[in-house]
Amino acid sequence: MVSESSDAEFQSWISFKVSSKKAEAEAELAAKVEQAKAMQEIHEQQAKLRQMENDWKLREAKMLTEIKEKEAVMCLRIEEERTKLEQLNAAKSYIPTKKTALQWPHLKRIAHEMPPLQSCDIGMLIGYDCPSALAPLEVITGGDDEPFAQKTNIGWSIIGLCNPHLDRQGNQSFVHQLSVKEVLVPSANDVLKVLESDFNEIEAS
Repeated sequence: MVSESSDAEFQSWISFKVSSKKAEAEAELAAKVEQAKAMQEIHEQQAKLRQMENDWKLREAKMLTEIKEKEAVMCLRIEEERTKLEQLNAAKSYIPTKKTALQWPHLKRIAHEMPPLQSCDIGMLIGYDCPSALAPLEVITGGDDEPFAQKTNIGWSIIGLCNPHLDRQGNQSFVHQLSVKEVLVPSANDVLKVLESDFNEIEAS
C-alpha cells in the first residue's frame, strides 16, 4: 500500500512538472509571437516613415527646381526690362523740346506748348496699352522729310528729324514727351464729409 501510494504521488508530481513546463513553454511561445508581431509593426512603421521621407525629399527637390526655374525666368525678365529702361534713358536726345520746335518754321507756333526736358529717368511708356491716349486731335505737317507735330490728350509731340541741318543718315526720331503731376483722388469718407458739411450749411440757412 505504501508503494502504491508513493507511485501515485510520483506520477502526480511528474504530471505537475510536465504541465508546468508545458505552460511555461506556451507562455514563452506566446510572448515570442507577440514580440515578433510588435517587431513586424515597428518595421512596417519604419518602412512607411522611410517612404514618407523619400516622397518628401522628391517633392522638396521638385519644388526647389521649380523655384529656381521661376527665379531664372524672373531674373531674365528683370534684366530685359532694365535693358529697355537703359535704352530709353540713353535716348534722351530723341525727346522733342521747345528748341526742337523752334528749328522748324512750321512748328514754331507750338514751341511754347512743348514741356521742358525733365532730369528724371524714363520709367513708363504711355500709350503702350492705351492707344486712345495717343490718338491725334490736331496735326501740323511740313514739307517732305520734315517732322510733323501732333496734339493728343496728353499734349503736343514732334515726330521726325531732330535737326534740319542733318542729312538723312544723321536723322533722329522723337518720342512723346509730357509733363505730369499727381492728382489726389478724394476718398469716399472725404466726399461724405463735404456733402454733410454742405447739408448742414443749407439747414442752418
